[in-house]
Amino acid sequence: MTKSVFLCCLAALVLLAGCGPAGTGAGKAISGATTRAGIDKAVAIMPVIDARARKAALAALPEDERRRHCQEFSVYSATLSEEARITGPVRRQRSNVQGAGNTILETVEGWYAGHPRASEYIRQTLEEGARIGAFTKIKPYSPAEYPGYNPMNEPIFQIGNFLLALAHGYAVLKADYPEDAELLAAVRKWGDRLFELSSNASDTFGGRTKGVDRRFLIAQGWAHWGNITGNHEALAAAYRYFARGMSVVGRGGKDRVWRYVFPSRLLYYANMTYGAAATTAYALSRSGAGDVYEVSPGGGTLVEGMAWLTKSMFEARPADLMRRRDKGSRSLGWMEIFVREFPDNPAAKDMDTWLSAVPTPHYVNMSGGPTTCLYRQIQPQS
Repeated sequence: MTKSVFLCCLAALVLLAGCGPAGTGAGKAISGATTRAGIDKAVAIMPVIDARARKAALAALPEDERRRHCQEFSVYSATLSEEARITGPVRRQRSNVQGAGNTILETVEGWYAGHPRASEYIRQTLEEGARIGAFTKIKPYSPAEYPGYNPMNEPIFQIGNFLLALAHGYAVLKADYPEDAELLAAVRKWGDRLFELSSNASDTFGGRTKGVDRRFLIAQGWAHWGNITGNHEALAAAYRYFARGMSVVGRGGKDRVWRYVFPSRLLYYANMTYGAAATTAYALSRSGAGDVYEVSPGGGTLVEGMAWLTKSMFEARPADLMRRRDKGSRSLGWMEIFVREFPDNPAAKDMDTWLSAVPTPHYVNMSGGPTTCLYRQIQPQS
């Protein structure tokens, strides 16, 4: 067996591993306790964000403090098309779906920061998207450097991930235009269609670009869309992807895939993968999934994984990851969720110190968007 075939088989085995039994609900690894696995529909959904309340709380802050949470970097309408297109090589692909999602998230940050036209731009984008059925026609993508690569993998990944941005845009729309039932229904119909496309299309996640990172990035889109709009099918699908993807986290939180596939870039890929897992878990934990922080089919929990990654980052100090404001997949901005969810965890405290050391908010294009703006706890003003 060649090395490339071995690595492909290894990653496939990791992805095919199922989720373990139910968790304890007390921060422990899964051990056959009684917490229900999956989405419990009897539990009321708690939205990942109350857009109106969050904006009001930010507006009450002094201007300099508000700018530490949210900034008006880019506020405008997104460019939309009925067709979802990707060009270029896999690792530097250019996707019109991802471009639109980034624009929506940047404009959402501007809305929370108080930009007077952000709401108008978000409405224009979502209204147009619903009208034309943006990205509902998928153009297959076959990267030249990977012959035989499933041509649906990347388009489906981009569409599923786009639902994170659409969910946050919808939250703003609902906050500012609650009386426009027709528009809200049209946007929900559009988003539900995108969920159907991304969940029913072929997604073998084959080829050298392994699927665990893509699976989490799709799951975070589904989880946020399901949480903010009440789509239980999207939540259930997100949980399934999340549980399968958690096979990547080994004992003590160590990565089990990227150290063999791209050992020289282990922390880069682990950061992207664990970050999407964290944003997914954050939404699922508020949607009736009480065990997401205990799921451990690979031997480690997500909490252990985030702690291991934090420790590894501070030991290695990779220059390409520990920048203060990196908007791409290298950003550590998603760690705002680790800090918010587990403030007493020693590693989370260390990360909080690092995140807070710069007077500008953190942002992640693909794993959470304007994470400081959306998730950092707002301290009461004296």
